[in-house]
Amino acid sequence: MPPSPPVTDHRYQLLRLDRAIFELLDARARLVEEMAGAGSDEPSRAGAPRVAADDILARHAGALGADRIRAIAAAIDGAFGAEPGARETGA
Repeated sequence: MPPSPPVTDHRYQLLRLDRAIFELLDARARLVEEMAGAGSDEPSRAGAPRVAADDILARHAGALGADRIRAIAAAIDGAFGAEPGARETGA
């Protein structure tokens, strides 16, 4: 078995992944803003779609468990101001 990469390589990979995640969230923010038709940083609660967690879970087979996916989706929904009854993005 080949030697594992140094911890610093893993940290660099995590840094790159974190940056990519936040770039995607920024893109999501722009789309939510467009959908809400507002030019502000705070989209209206009614115009913010929820993360399609159920759709994601139906197609997900990775190491990230269902509870974690739901928690992340809830955090994203909260950050974007989506109400629990709002439509999901996959609907």
